[in-house]
Amino acid sequence: MTNTVKVYVKLFGDSPFIACMDLDMAYREILDPLFVWLGPTGGVIKGCKKAKLTDTGKLMLKSFLKSMSGTYNCAVSYVIIVNDQKVIEYKTFSFLLMGLIFTAYQEPDYTYKVNLRFTTASCTFPINFRAVENLISMIAESIKNVTCKVLEHSHECHVVKAPKLHLQTHLFITFKVIPSGSQRDEECPTNIDCAEEANRHLQKKEGFVNVPKINYVENSLDIGRIDSCRPGYGKNEALHKDCPDCCVSCTTRKTVYVLIPVILNII
Repeated sequence: MTNTVKVYVKLFGDSPFIACMDLDMAYREILDPLFVWLGPTGGVIKGCKKAKLTDTGKLMLKSFLKSMSGTYNCAVSYVIIVNDQKVIEYKTFSFLLMGLIFTAYQEPDYTYKVNLRFTTASCTFPINFRAVENLISMIAESIKNVTCKVLEHSHECHVVKAPKLHLQTHLFITFKVIPSGSQRDEECPTNIDCAEEANRHLQKKEGFVNVPKINYVENSLDIGRIDSCRPGYGKNEALHKDCPDCCVSCTTRKTVYVLIPVILNII
């Protein structure tokens, strides 16, 4: 019977330990086990800074990158005692038989949709467009230090009749604030969680409102958070039921399969 398991490794995090054995080996006494792991390129994984190998044949990948995704094969030989005789067994775990294809995933980036209003003298007031552009420029400049940018800004003008107030002309301004992408991880100091730091800054509402010559409508600021994936990643609840909110690499070969091992040779 084939048992299929999906494994998710967070980018820039460590993978779980992957054991080079099956249940039969785990519950038996074995002698002199020798483990050999091969990476996606076919090279032997030994003395690699990005990999940790234990004496019991377990593999852990450190600071996982998307480029590290692929097929990892393991071969093991060991001795068992059968009828007072030493028997050497070999098992090979490969992609077709017991392949481990690691899937890289990311937590969704936070995209913020911002809505706010300003009063103006008239919808035909010449300064309206310039005031909106100045506002967007100031916001873009204020969030540049957390490698975020403003996209899809727009504005509309409407005459509003609020309760117990006279007619007012309002500019309805909408824009999105998004992380700049993978560049953020490269620019952010290694001792800082860049995603959390950026999101913390964005949640400070006062940082978005630098009042221009037109008047800001008090309490009109509304910020909604939207989860988004970086280019090359997406969500697929049907394919990745164990992690429906994960931003998983869109490359289909990154899907993870763990198959029950097969004894290839018994001496």
